[in-house]
Amino acid sequence: MTTLFCTRALLDGLELAPQAAAPGDNHLGAWTATLVLLRPARLVLAVSEHGRLPLVLAAEPWSSLIDRFPEALYQQLLALRVPADLARSERDQMRPLVPALAAGQGRLDDLRVLEPELASAWDRGVSRSPGELALLLANLPSSDPDGSTPAQATRRRLHLVPDPGEVAGL
Repeated sequence: MTTLFCTRALLDGLELAPQAAAPGDNHLGAWTATLVLLRPARLVLAVSEHGRLPLVLAAEPWSSLIDRFPEALYQQLLALRVPADLARSERDQMRPLVPALAAGQGRLDDLRVLEPELASAWDRGVSRSPGELALLLANLPSSDPDGSTPAQATRRRLHLVPDPGEVAGL
């Protein structure tokens, strides 16, 4: 079970009542998500509590967003060269995904940093694929003292050695 802390706009779009936050058993922790309006698309931008891994999904169809979220994470982890069994475990441990209201500045700070990056990549036509946009964001330098990217921090969180591309400086 994992909590998905949602902004009010996202909860309104999902037409879900917020539930109480629940402790999770997964490595990446709870997630915080918001609705991002990029003409003509409506995307959901989410960030994990541990590792600050960004995830981007199409908001519609709204009715399946909560169900699509764990699978989108699974695909993102595979793209980050996380072994399939570990990616599956993380996906499975986050189910069910419990929507809660994001309260407090700290949970929303990561989204405020990444949202302009997402909008800029969209406007420049870098990609229209949510998965590709998520990978782009995952490989941007973060504000962590060690300067690691969210992709690198996530791999460390999952107890993986550095990716061969990281070692080579690629």
